Amino acid sequence: MGTSGCAPYSAAKAAVINLMESYYQALKPYSIGVSCLCPGGIRSNIGESSYTRPKHLENTGYNTNETTIAFMHKHYSYGIDPVELAHIFKKGIENDVLYVVPVPEPEKMMKGIVDRVVNYATAEGMKRQEELNKKRMEEMRKNPNPMMEGAAEAGWGKAREDLTWVKNKGPQT
Repeated sequence: MGTSGCAPYSAAKAAVINLMESYYQALKPYSIGVSCLCPGGIRSNIGESSYTRPKHLENTGYNTNETTIAFMHKHYSYGIDPVELAHIFKKGIENDVLYVVPVPEPEKMMKGIVDRVVNYATAEGMKRQEELNKKRMEEMRKNPNPMMEGAAEAGWGKAREDLTWVKNKGPQT
């Protein structure tokens, strides 16, 4: 599902998920399995990718500086261990699971996503979802996620300041 601050990633992930579901259905008659890994955060050095990115790809448009890199390092330190993730993914492949979601309750998480999509399909549902979003934001303010502590101050998910065509209006309330 789309999230503010990472629209390109969300769009790419949606494309991959839909592609994998299409392949899953199309290749099943040939006994070819397809699994799509939806891992969330992975303990890695992905935040340091700006140091190794090829010169012709360095202009991402995202705000990347020492503060955002430090935040990403902290953020992803809470992620799943890559070796543990590999074991979970292997088990998902062996069990012919299409969506491998390495969280304690994948069904609950996926149901929440489906419920949100259903809500976005009607005017009444939109109102219902808006109320749920307000409650979720209020809960997040009361009980902040340590993974996200410092995100706003670091400018995580924001456009670079030198992009004049981007107007930062602040968070939507």
